[in-house]
Amino acid sequence: MSPGPTAWADTSGWKLTEALKISGSDGDSTVINDPQSLALDGEGRVYVADEKPAVIKVFDKTGKLVRTIGREGAGPGEFQVAFITIHGANLVVHDPRQSRTSVFDTSGTFVKSWNSRCCYYQPIYVDQDGLAYIPGMSPPDSGPTYIRYAMDGGTRDTLYLPKLPDHPEKSWTFSSKQMMMSMGIPLVPEQQLRVNPAGGFLVGMGDHYEIRETRRGRDTARVFGRTWTATPVSTQRRQAIVDSTIKQVTGSVGEEAARNTVKLSDVPSSAPAFTDIAVDGRGYRWVMIDPGDDTTHTWFDVFDTTGVYLGKVAGPPGLVSWRISWKDDALLAYVEDADGEPAVIKYDIQRKIGK
Repeated sequence: MSPGPTAWADTSGWKLTEALKISGSDGDSTVINDPQSLALDGEGRVYVADEKPAVIKVFDKTGKLVRTIGREGAGPGEFQVAFITIHGANLVVHDPRQSRTSVFDTSGTFVKSWNSRCCYYQPIYVDQDGLAYIPGMSPPDSGPTYIRYAMDGGTRDTLYLPKLPDHPEKSWTFSSKQMMMSMGIPLVPEQQLRVNPAGGFLVGMGDHYEIRETRRGRDTARVFGRTWTATPVSTQRRQAIVDSTIKQVTGSVGEEAARNTVKLSDVPSSAPAFTDIAVDGRGYRWVMIDPGDDTTHTWFDVFDTTGVYLGKVAGPPGLVSWRISWKDDALLAYVEDADGEPAVIKYDIQRKIGK
């Protein structure tokens, strides 16, 4: 547990610098519609799993669209939803709607598919040993579970994480004549989970600053974190969250159902310790923390490969954890530009101070 930064304590440390932007439209041509998942290969090519229709679009390092891979459907090499990741020359595509995982090569050639797991619309991962981690339904006495598959579709094993101790999930559930839907309440601490490229997981609960590394789910290889005091959340910001949520869901459930469900008293008056955990291609841990009233940045705490706290890094505003993909010295992020159009941006990680 680090009492404070050990490598830099201000903004003189590492930087996230915009290196490439792929805009949603190019003149009258639509480039990307609604990115579901992102990946970056070793040659700097960007892979965007788009929707409406479902297809994977590949852009070269200059941002030029060079090919598409797969298409919407139920046949070989087709999918209805695509969560993607890259391992060497393999592009792994998981379709939770059809309970199917497929492998293409990065030139777009379909290799094979196999029946895998259903219904969990979450990122997938491949570790350094080429094992694909596919999430799925958990038994009653377990927390999250992942089946690990080899690139030929063979099942390697199943990893079970512990069930959270009496930590009830808090959410807003909307009900109208047309539909029912639920969403997590902003700022409520949640379990954060990320596959470690070296194998296993990093997992932590946002109500305290402690992250556990586990190789098989229920063992503990390391625990790390830093000194932390909960940051107060102003009433003004809490009310802005309420107003934004009502606006967001009104089109789906109606204004009356939205206002009857979204209450200011449900939004915590203090921020969680962290809101996401990630590992870059060199093994450094990036922990997304609440930005407070700063709407101009997303903030990360960076830890080295042994769990020592290095310092904070400022990123662009509005990053959404499940639409970020990390590579050796870069990350890809889905954002909305100033006109509200979708965009995918590559940020280079500029490392300093000998780290």
